[in-house]
Amino acid sequence: MEEQFVPCCNRQVLGAYIEHVQSVVARENKPVGAPIFVTREQLEYEVMIDHGAIRTRIHGPGWQRFLDEYAVRPGDMVYICLTRGDGRFFVEVEMGGIRQTPLPYIALNGLSLVHRELVDQCVYTRGIRLEFPEMRKMIRRAFTPLEDICCIFVHKMTGVDIRGGYMRLPKKAVDLIESKTGHMDNSGSILLHDDTGALVAASFKKANDGRLVIQGGFPKCVGQLELKENDLVVITFHRRGMDYLYIDIDAMLNLGAAHICLLFCVLRHGSDL
Repeated sequence: MEEQFVPCCNRQVLGAYIEHVQSVVARENKPVGAPIFVTREQLEYEVMIDHGAIRTRIHGPGWQRFLDEYAVRPGDMVYICLTRGDGRFFVEVEMGGIRQTPLPYIALNGLSLVHRELVDQCVYTRGIRLEFPEMRKMIRRAFTPLEDICCIFVHKMTGVDIRGGYMRLPKKAVDLIESKTGHMDNSGSILLHDDTGALVAASFKKANDGRLVIQGGFPKCVGQLELKENDLVVITFHRRGMDYLYIDIDAMLNLGAAHICLLFCVLRHGSDL
């Protein structure tokens, strides 16, 4: 689908709009720019629109990138909204009546190679798959002014997390953290920090299977965030200096001599599934 021919029923409207834009820029003595498709996610695609006597077609590298990034297939509906005449078109894609979002990996555009590697190493609870809005939210929260990110962990809250009074971080996450910070103590104190700014004192210990158990004040943190089973949360781990680990998402605190801080950010509520 390297090019798209506009149906005859829409050609006249689109053609009149293109001619209007050209007349405006000519009257104002401005250069004629290529049309820009803008999506709800604020992604932009420079396309080419050829309007002739018998046909109108949309094509070009930007059009192909739009099709690829939104995984547009034959039969999908592409809605093009004409704006006030600046050559920008708002577009949406629907498949079976459901609005489509870009492929999740598009959220990585603009990241450095180091940050891309951290996202590639992200630890997920089994069965979790982030869609584009969640992936972009996770990236925006994780890559703040804090440096030395060790690990990103995306987790779906379980009944044990909610009612058992503790949460277990998988060994894979612990190994990734220790590969960048050195060996962690078998037990210690921890601060639980959520994205509302609340702080709760808690504790951690290493289980025999290598997982990290967060306990103590953990139920209070769950209550403050009103977390429920199946809520999706993201936790990032940051190293600050050489003597302690700082685990955060929005990086708004200076915790001084705290050993470990863990922050929850809700990506999706279970009720939204």
